[in-house]
Amino acid sequence: MFCCGCLIYRQPFTVDHSILMERLSRTFAIYDGVLDWIRDYLSGCRFTVRFGGSESLPRDMQYGVPHGSVLGPLLFVLYTANLGSISAQYGVRSHFYADVLQLYISARPHEAANAASQLVDCMESMAQWMASNQLNLNPAKTDFMRCATRRRQHQLSREALMFGGVTKQPPSTVCDLGVILNPELSLSPHINHLVSRCFHQLRCIKSSVRALQTEAAKTVVNSFVVSRVDYCNSLLAGVLQYQLDRLQAVMNTAARVVLGVGKFDRIRHLLSDRLHWLPVHKRVQFNCAY
Repeated sequence: MFCCGCLIYRQPFTVDHSILMERLSRTFAIYDGVLDWIRDYLSGCRFTVRFGGSESLPRDMQYGVPHGSVLGPLLFVLYTANLGSISAQYGVRSHFYADVLQLYISARPHEAANAASQLVDCMESMAQWMASNQLNLNPAKTDFMRCATRRRQHQLSREALMFGGVTKQPPSTVCDLGVILNPELSLSPHINHLVSRCFHQLRCIKSSVRALQTEAAKTVVNSFVVSRVDYCNSLLAGVLQYQLDRLQAVMNTAARVVLGVGKFDRIRHLLSDRLHWLPVHKRVQFNCAY
C-alpha cells in the first residue's frame, strides 16, 4: 500500500472580507442580520507593528480575521471550504483544520507514480485557487511522506516531488498537529520526543517544587507534563506495552515530584489514592471511549 500525505500551511492574514461575505451568502446561505453582524465584527479593526521599541501608526485592517478569537478559525475554514471540492475532483482525501490542510492518497506499489502525480496535480490546482482568493501557498513549508508497513518499506519510492518550483524530499518524520509520524506510522518518534520533553519539564519543576504547596505543584505538573501525555493519546491505542511503560515512567516520576516521594518508594497506590491519576493505558482507553 502506498500512502502520500501533504501538509499545506496557509496564511489566514490575507482573507479578503468582500470575498468572504460573498462566499457566506452564496455557499452557506447566510443573509441579512447575521451577515451584517459578521461584517460589523470584521470592520473597524486596527493594527500596529512594534519593533525595537518603536511602534507604527495604527492602520485599518482590510484583510484577515482576528487572531485568538473564537470566530477567526471558523471564518477561515468557511472561506477555504471550496478546497474540499477540488480534492474530491482529483480523488484525494482531505482533512481541514484552522490553518492546515492535509491531503491523503493511497495506491498499490505499481500505481505509486500515478498516485504521486495525481497528488501534485491536486496541490497545483489548490495553489491556483488560493492565489485567486488572495491567499498564498508556500511550497517551502509543504511536507509530504510516503507511508507503508515495515514489511513494505522497501517498496516505497525515494524520489522527490516537484511542487511550486521546489523539490521536496520525503523526510524521515513529519510533525502532524503536534504528533510526530514516521513512514511506518509506528509513533515511536512521537513517544521518544514526548518522553524527552516531559522529563525536561520535570527537571525544571523539581528545582522549584519545594517552594510550592502540594496542590500548586500538582497544578503545575498537570499543566506542563500530564497534559502532554494526554494530548492525542487515543492514537496510542494498540501500541506495544513497552512504549506505554515509558509514558507510565513519566507519570510515576511526575507523582514523585508532586508528593516528594523518594526514588525507590512504591508509587502505584499514591497515583490513585492521593493524585487520582489513572494509569497510562487506562487514560488511553478513557479518551478512546470519551
